[in-house]
Parts: sequence; structure tokens; C-alpha cells
Amino acid sequence: LNLVSPCSIGPDWDGSFFAELEASFSNPSLRYHAIGKYMFNGTFCEQIKEAAKQSNSNVIRIQTVKEMKVFDLMAGGDDSGKYINQMNCSGDQIDYPMNNKQRKQEKIDAVKAKLEEYG
Repeated sequence: LNLVSPCSIGPDWDGSFFAELEASFSNPSLRYHAIGKYMFNGTFCEQIKEAAKQSNSNVIRIQTVKEMKVFDLMAGGDDSGKYINQMNCSGDQIDYPMNNKQRKQEKIDAVKAKLEEYG
């Protein structure tokens, strides 16, 4: 399987990345898109960081070592008990406020300001 990721690898990278499965319309099992968050084993992170420094590309291309099904990649296959739902050293971040009331009020205030300006 081939994966593509726009995630950057910097000095503080912890091995996690988001990637999209490259679709292949000639292969019936790859005729759809699958996006997931994946983790490299921590023992390889320094080697991957070094390879990223030497690359001229802003895109990470990953190919699985062994032939596998998309489901096994996404669900962890036979080893899923060791890897799925394990704690990650980096937390997921959101890019919007959690307080919906505040967000709604901001929208109302913005509309009021435009009405006053152009009304």
C-alpha cells in the first residue's frame, strides 16, 4: 500500500502523522480514499528525521513493507491489540473553539457590526 502525507517532520516530531491512501482505480480494493493517523515506532524516528532533512520534497511518501489489505492497515491487523487505542505522546489539536456559545455570539456580533456599518 502507498500512503501520502503533507505532514512536516521537524526536530520535535514524535512519529505521528496523518496520511491518505493513494487510490488505484485499476485495483478494485483501492478505488476509494482512506485517511488515517499513523505512528512510526519510536526507535526509527531519528532515522526518519534525518531522511526528511535530506529530502527536497514537502510530501511524505510511505510504502508498506509487506503486502496487506487496507482494513489491516487501518485496524492494525493481527497485532491490533498492541497498537490500537494506545496513548500517544502528542495530543490531537483542534483549530476551532470548544465553547459553541462564544462562537455563536462572535457570529452575531460580526453580523450586527456589518449591519451598523452598511445599514
